[in-house]
Amino acid sequence: VGLSILVAGGTRIWFQLLSPKPFAMAVAAIVGLVVPEVLQLTRWNYVVLHSIWHLCAFGLTGWMMSQFNEGQPRTIADLIVLGLGNPGVKYIGTRHNVGVEVINRMALSRTLELRPAGHGAALTSVFEQDAQIIVFAASEVYMNRSGVAVQAVCREHGVTDARRVVVVHDDLDLPPGRIRLKFGGSGAGHNGLASIAGQFGTTD
Repeated sequence: VGLSILVAGGTRIWFQLLSPKPFAMAVAAIVGLVVPEVLQLTRWNYVVLHSIWHLCAFGLTGWMMSQFNEGQPRTIADLIVLGLGNPGVKYIGTRHNVGVEVINRMALSRTLELRPAGHGAALTSVFEQDAQIIVFAASEVYMNRSGVAVQAVCREHGVTDARRVVVVHDDLDLPPGRIRLKFGGSGAGHNGLASIAGQFGTTD
């Protein structure tokens, strides 16, 4: 068991020296599973220890695989279009939720289904047009935590450039029915934009 734990702990170094990562995981699994056989721990009085060793090896390998998978983008996106709002029935139809409503309508017009993402911060759907991968996302967190949703969706789809993210939100300075396109600049006191700028470290 101790050797299995040591192998798992050392995989961080292996990941850097012996890419790709699955190779290091395979080595860890092999060592954890083969060593007890080599040591001939199958004698009747070592059956329990033998079983525990295998269970630990399987458990560690499964955990390592989950960590590896979490760090991999599901689909690399060319553009993310994310609508801001607040979760909960009482916010449906309110002006503050116009960003989420826009995303819902865009998805519906393209017969897309917004589904919960693994991170739980947004509902997302992937759409391909003209060889471009576009991710529609509807925030599932409160407005003042919008940066968490944007960061989670960007991480999930391999986007690191803030200029590849379009944020749809309400603007109290505009009359109903008016739309403004804006590239970067101040958030004008909007809590959602302030949270996003805080996460990205930029207002671009």
